[in-house]
Amino acid sequence: MFSVFATLGDALFSPRLSPSGFDAQQGATFAEHALFSRAPRLQYTGRELDVLNLTFDLHFSFCTPVEEKKKLETMLREHQAHPLVFGDGSWWGYFVLERLATTLEQCSPSGTPWLISMQADLKEYTGDPAKPLERPAVSEGAPSLAVYPGRGSLLSLAAPAAGGGLWDTMRTAVSYAQQARGLVNEAADLVALARDVATAGNPFDAVSLALGGADRLGGLLGKAGGLSSGLKDTLVSCAAALPLEELKTAVGAAGELAGLMREGAALAGALGANTDNAAQTLLRVATCLSAGSSCLDHCAPALQRLSAEVSTRHIQEA
Repeated sequence: MFSVFATLGDALFSPRLSPSGFDAQQGATFAEHALFSRAPRLQYTGRELDVLNLTFDLHFSFCTPVEEKKKLETMLREHQAHPLVFGDGSWWGYFVLERLATTLEQCSPSGTPWLISMQADLKEYTGDPAKPLERPAVSEGAPSLAVYPGRGSLLSLAAPAAGGGLWDTMRTAVSYAQQARGLVNEAADLVALARDVATAGNPFDAVSLALGGADRLGGLLGKAGGLSSGLKDTLVSCAAALPLEELKTAVGAAGELAGLMREGAALAGALGANTDNAAQTLLRVATCLSAGSSCLDHCAPALQRLSAEVSTRHIQEA
């Protein structure tokens, strides 16, 4: 099952990106009224804005530190409020990124950051009471929903709700797609960093240091391939909820993605057996991953339709 720690707008904190420190400050405001010959009386006037402090590390072994840092810096510069939803379904409201502190802990000989420590301060944003901010698609008693990467549709952050039939099948298809997207992105980040490391050392360093061994890369690609096959099967089962052309495009793209992931996994195995041609092999793996990402993009219209149906519960089981 795919899981996340939390989402802040489009920024997704997966378990590996979850904070190493999380502090929440909540408070209330009281007015103090002086009384004659008595102790002052306190009168509650309202609550203070919630303040959150997150501390986390960005390491090349599970992400591309510079890219993740840029996402948060962009969010800070845009000074917009974003919905904060935790993976357990709890909705905390809207927050702004008020402050961002960055410490470069480790980098490659060529200057590529390998480990970045960050601290983010979030402050609650209530907006204009006359024009309340729209709440994300979180149904009462249902898991919270997150934004599908790059597409603006809605995805469950938690396990599919009980109910069976077409409802669960749609949720499963969307979940498979998000998991596959995460694995493809993670593998692509590892390969990109390995190619960078290769320019600063020998091929063996690129494989062992950046990839943590070829088995890890092969494992990511293998899992992505399995999810892709599952995605293809569940999309076929969702035929009643999709226009024919969207269905054909998505099913074909999911099948192509499964093939690309199998090819990439085989190349990763060869990478572990022979590091002499590591640079060329990594390039071929990167090509597979790039094509795989495009396949997921081709699946996006169908997945967007399914996730919209899931979030609004427009489809009723017969």
